[in-house]
Amino acid sequence: MHYDVVLVNPPLRGITGYEHIGLEYIASFLRKNGISVKVIDPRLQKIP
Repeated sequence: MHYDVVLVNPPLRGITGYEHIGLEYIASFLRKNGISVKVIDPRLQKIP
């Protein structure tokens, strides 16, 4: 699938148990304005 924007939440060493809600706000704004967005969070998607 093609995305206009890909937002990536880079993993931070030693900090666990959080989601980057700021990226979700940005993604929501972009989607409401007709832009296709993919949010990638390697920690939640179990990407090494």
